[in-house]
Amino acid sequence: GRGAQRGAGRARGVRVEVEAHGDVRAVETARDHPAVAAAARAMERGFGKAPAFIGSGGTIGPVSSFDRILHLPQVLIGVGLPDDAIHALVSRYGIGRDQVRVERATVYSHHVRFAARFRVDRVFLAGDAAHAMPPWIGQGMAAGVRDVANLCWKLDAVLRGELPQSVLDSYEAERKPHVKEVTRRAVVVGRIITERRRPVTRVRDAVVPVLNRVAGFGQWLQDSHWIPVAHYTDGLQARPRTRASGHQVPQPWVTGPDGVRVRLDDALGGRWLLVRKTTGGPPVPHPAWERLGVPSLTVLPAGSRPAEGAVVDSDGVLLPWMAERRAATLALRPDAYVYAAAPAGAPLPPPPAGFSPVPRTATPITR
Repeated sequence: GRGAQRGAGRARGVRVEVEAHGDVRAVETARDHPAVAAAARAMERGFGKAPAFIGSGGTIGPVSSFDRILHLPQVLIGVGLPDDAIHALVSRYGIGRDQVRVERATVYSHHVRFAARFRVDRVFLAGDAAHAMPPWIGQGMAAGVRDVANLCWKLDAVLRGELPQSVLDSYEAERKPHVKEVTRRAVVVGRIITERRRPVTRVRDAVVPVLNRVAGFGQWLQDSHWIPVAHYTDGLQARPRTRASGHQVPQPWVTGPDGVRVRLDDALGGRWLLVRKTTGGPPVPHPAWERLGVPSLTVLPAGSRPAEGAVVDSDGVLLPWMAERRAATLALRPDAYVYAAAPAGAPLPPPPAGFSPVPRTATPITR
């Protein structure tokens, strides 16, 4: 953790790592120290009713209100968790000592951490180097993947000379707010899962199984985006912003010119691209983009015949998505996020300053 300090003591005893208010301290203390004895008793009781930490002087004190949200023991003892404590925990579920063998047990703490800056000159932080979150919604590694998906195409564009280095500042502006919101939700879910107040857990344990049996409840949770979809309100996008700005287009099946169904990302090809919907009339020119040779792709409604330079919205997903955001034309970045959008009959805002695309072969996007 930030501000970690390691003790250098060589005295015999138990090594205890302590987190309190964001700092981690390691001390060597005698096995018979009152603080260690108290911690051991707490673990043998199944961690007791409230976690505690051992201060630098060996005193016992309550965790901070923020740590209390995580509902985890803040005492880390290097010798591991006593087997008796494990058996005491699992016995609550009718599992006896002869039914389980303890292979390994460690008391550890989850952290919420954000680096002050994700970029300093030529150095970039991503994944766990930039942020850490509790595991309750399984988004730690996913957040790191989103980081590199956002950063790598920008690094590639700068190295190719397509965009100026200043575009790299948009990495933190786009990723940090989203990863903070995901982390906030992880903490909330963790609070629900690890709640230990008996009246609250009785209600939780009675209500959740009932909800899980309600038809459509799981789908409703998924559709309500309890894991928030990334939406950039700042960063690399045109001004003025529109309803589509900063959103990633959906990933439906489409039919290509050869009649083969592919994912939309395979058709987009990981490049700057203008995506147009058919309007019945001649396409609106976008000279600032066309002069730079940015290719375009027309989206045809479901049931249309495949055509060169077009995809058919086979599942009827992309065209309604554009209509909902009042967008007839999209300027997509290589990561399939909307840089700019225009309604029917209107031109797109100009490309980013310093944009000079280099011709390349279309490559699939990794989401």
